[in-house]
Amino acid sequence: MKKFVFDKELSKCIDFYSIGKVVLDNNSMDKKLIELGYLKAYLDLYNRDKNFLEKLELMNYDELSPLSFYRFLEIEELKENNDIDKIREVLLNKNELEIRKAIISAIVNDEKEVEEYINNPLSIFDLIEDCKVNDITKGRLTRAISKPKEAMKEYLDILFSFRDDFEEIYSKYEDELIDKAQEYEKILNKKGLAYIKEKMKDFLNAEFEYLNKYREVNLFVSMFMQLGIKIDYGINFILLGKDFDKMLEIIHQINKTEEINKTLIFKNLGDETRFKIFSLIANGITKNKELAQKCNVTKPTITYHINQMIVADMIKVDEKYKYSIKKDVVINFLKNYINELENIK
Repeated sequence: MKKFVFDKELSKCIDFYSIGKVVLDNNSMDKKLIELGYLKAYLDLYNRDKNFLEKLELMNYDELSPLSFYRFLEIEELKENNDIDKIREVLLNKNELEIRKAIISAIVNDEKEVEEYINNPLSIFDLIEDCKVNDITKGRLTRAISKPKEAMKEYLDILFSFRDDFEEIYSKYEDELIDKAQEYEKILNKKGLAYIKEKMKDFLNAEFEYLNKYREVNLFVSMFMQLGIKIDYGINFILLGKDFDKMLEIIHQINKTEEINKTLIFKNLGDETRFKIFSLIANGITKNKELAQKCNVTKPTITYHINQMIVADMIKVDEKYKYSIKKDVVINFLKNYINELENIK
């Protein structure tokens, strides 16, 4: 019996309902990766309809993504409704309280705090006012809290306006996706999670022992995501980007190229926000929420900066999404640079 099982239908559903997040995340792709011919489906998606993407970006509320499907549906409920139209109906049938909770959790990400705000409705508006987003987004969040079901319908209407384009792009690359997904399924059932641990050893420090308790682990493969690795602590699924293996090879090659790696490290240390994040992690602050508060930015912004430092080989993340700095890498880089300066005549 196979432990890792590729779910074709649900992989497609996840891709459709993740379009907004994918576009925001991949906007920062390294140009070199694009030039090498990867993420063809993503580029097709991104170049298809700029007007749609602008609307969808507004509905992502400055990267908070409060109405994203994953805030409402657990894996089992997704599997029961593994169809794009069925999931839409489930989301439209969510009540006002459920939608308000999702919006608040996008800001505070703490169950106890969410309940406190729900029990004191007027405090929600103070929360929005203090949220580190622009004034337009604050206004949209306020309207969404006031009329949550209308906000959900507006979000889904915008998403479904792109349905035909999505289906066209997906069908164009679907055979490639299925072939690659079956390859991943075969490798994982042969090598287990050791395959992913080996691929991600320079970026991810995790054991994933909790997956051993499941007889079957859901494997989702994304057509659009850059790396797309997602293994949630305590939940029985793995999500991989279609080009996961090739993209990692390219990143490893980049990191092994001394001059490029120097540029990446300098770029990250030279950015005020990233330097502050790096320093905070070095001093034991390892969670997105705390980092966002200390840096006076949103949690998605922290994730974006962290991803850049992971690619630069400066930071690792464990299975509970706690960060740690790669001290030896940065110290050796700085020592070598100082030696180079001292040898200049």
